[in-house]
Amino acid sequence: MSRKLLSVLLASSAITVLLTAPALSQTASAPAANAAAGSAGTEIQEVVVTAEHRTENLQKTSLSIDVISGPAVQNVKTPEDLSTLSPGVVIANRGSSPQVFIHGVGDQSSDNTGIGAVAFNVDGVYYARQEAAGPAFFDIQRIEVLEGPQGTLYGRNATAGAVNILTNQPKLDSLGGYASADFGSYNLQREEAAVNLPLGSTAALRVAGQMTSQDGYLSSGLDDDHSKALRARLLFEPNDRYSILINGDVSQVTGDGGGFAVYPVVKGNPWTGTTAQPLLFPYEFNAKTVGLTTPNDSTVNSKNYGVNFEANADLGWAKLTLIPSYRYQDIYAVQYSTNSRFAENATTGEPTVELRLSQDSSDLKWVTGFYYYQENLYVPDSITQNALSGTSAEFDRKAYAGFAQATYSIFDKLRLIGGVRYTSETITGSFSAATGAIGDPLAPYHVTGSSTQITPITESRLNYKVGAEYDLTATSMAYITDSTGFKAGGFSTAVGCGALPYKPEDLSALDGGIKNRFFDNRLQVNAEGFLWHYTNQQIAVVTENPCGTVGQEILNPGDATIEGGNLDVVFRLTSSDTLRGSVEYTNSSYDTFDITQRGAGPYAAGLGSACSSSSAPTAGYFNIDCAGEELARTPRWSGTAAYEHVFVLGDDLLTFNVDGQFASARWLDIGYGPNGLAPGYARLNTELRFESKDNWTASIYVNNVTDAAVYTGGLNLTALAPNGSSLYAASIAPPRTAGVRFRVNFGG
Repeated sequence: MSRKLLSVLLASSAITVLLTAPALSQTASAPAANAAAGSAGTEIQEVVVTAEHRTENLQKTSLSIDVISGPAVQNVKTPEDLSTLSPGVVIANRGSSPQVFIHGVGDQSSDNTGIGAVAFNVDGVYYARQEAAGPAFFDIQRIEVLEGPQGTLYGRNATAGAVNILTNQPKLDSLGGYASADFGSYNLQREEAAVNLPLGSTAALRVAGQMTSQDGYLSSGLDDDHSKALRARLLFEPNDRYSILINGDVSQVTGDGGGFAVYPVVKGNPWTGTTAQPLLFPYEFNAKTVGLTTPNDSTVNSKNYGVNFEANADLGWAKLTLIPSYRYQDIYAVQYSTNSRFAENATTGEPTVELRLSQDSSDLKWVTGFYYYQENLYVPDSITQNALSGTSAEFDRKAYAGFAQATYSIFDKLRLIGGVRYTSETITGSFSAATGAIGDPLAPYHVTGSSTQITPITESRLNYKVGAEYDLTATSMAYITDSTGFKAGGFSTAVGCGALPYKPEDLSALDGGIKNRFFDNRLQVNAEGFLWHYTNQQIAVVTENPCGTVGQEILNPGDATIEGGNLDVVFRLTSSDTLRGSVEYTNSSYDTFDITQRGAGPYAAGLGSACSSSSAPTAGYFNIDCAGEELARTPRWSGTAAYEHVFVLGDDLLTFNVDGQFASARWLDIGYGPNGLAPGYARLNTELRFESKDNWTASIYVNNVTDAAVYTGGLNLTALAPNGSSLYAASIAPPRTAGVRFRVNFGG
């Protein structure tokens, strides 16, 4: 999809709503006027979620969930933005893929053979490759961030939780839309538009698109953002019992891609890139790849599209929902994560089908269904060039699941929860190793060699959820839940070693809490405690495999315990003033952590790792033990705070908002070296937004006012820092940025 074509489509949408604006002016309701009317009260507004496949009040559900909606959702443009809004959520961008961690549970893979532990779902469709979800953050109604295993309703690969992105649906009786533009730091230009078109009395079409162009904030020019996306949704609703919603989307991400900062800080600039010229430390490429001592070809080109439809039928005794979908991605990426050039070209096709029956009455709420998932992943090029290692692989995953969950009211105040899901998954595929010379080290090459079939893996899991909810008062509810989830196993590919299998990981979680409203719904106080047991954790490490080549391998080092609690407060001081705050404490520790690897690596004597290493019986191998250490990317303390004041200027509104986030020190990776402990931080953002009665909005904002260096992950390098320990290639959030945003709304 060309930028020119998308520009035409966005311009057409804007022109359409401009032409219809005069006819709508007499009936349009001004958002500012509505907001002004709403601000007359001091009650906290109710939030509705559909995370459990039914509509329910957020304060009446036992889910551990953060919801972003209203004007705040317009500030979420990338997956990384979610980490500034939800304590306990840490998101890094490694290469082209976001790495999402919740309470230390996530996936740090650098290629497409890894699997995320947080399920991304857009309008009810699962995105297995999370980089495809990046361009989806536009024209959004709300975002739901679920924390904890979602094994019963969301199934496999939702070990740590799920992120539900709900975009705006077509409206039958509304002709209108909006157009917006952002301009800011690092040459940011973002254009977004949407139009809603009624097609008679029973159908409507909504078309939305976005284009973003922004230079990278690392000194190397990496961590840029160049993307474009288009989405169309067609609703057909002949009556109040039946509806069909057809969705299609296409997107592309290009540019130089993600990069890494040097840590500890050099030259006083935390955003100094590892590949900035001249190189700050020698890249130790071997003689055959000497041309890579000037690594300047980082790139990403990810093309994505998807189609799906959602059919709903009211059968009287139950609601029937059918969601078939197909997603496709073609990605080519080159990155320098350590002292090697990693290149990958991968395509993936994902057909899925979900069939649900549900019923919602005053005493019994239940949902049951069937789910089918298939992914064909083809990776013709996966090359780590300094080690002359390359593979070609094709994996096919097929998963079937049946599930049911119910909430039953024993009496008015007490409800019991029970759910179960059985999943069966089979993984097949083949691989081949590289042969011949690389040739030009800066040009991609195709792996050749005979193909070998891997021994299929068949896995099954029975996940469950049980719990209870009790209404202490009309505005206070206590709850406790026990739930499980799992992330599928798979294969790592290695030259000469073939496909190296790794096990599924499992998580069981005991959560309990209380949700309260006080002072006529002006004060909301929610508190929760959690105890998680993490088994067979999957970690991705760049290491030398048993066959003597370097590449990414996924291991199962051991088990861990994660426990803690959080407190979330919202206080409507007046009709114009709102305070929000949340704080979370997380104590994590490995019960067991044992790996055996060739060479001591970051655990070598003299490098200062907190882990112990000892020689293994096989010459050249070492046993590594990190038991007792905290999980990586898991701060002991984290939190958010925000204050909003609304000035009512006649029929217009002027809103001032300031919000901040903080986190204590946390490990960047599992090397546990002296330079791998990132310092704590405090970050501040602010926005001033004017909403006119004439349906336009203008904002000025500054993010990371304090210019805090926020490290979200990292890898140790073979090069040494001045203190004698390993340097780190660290993922880092943006420095201080500022911008202006304009938005015009038309119609309803």
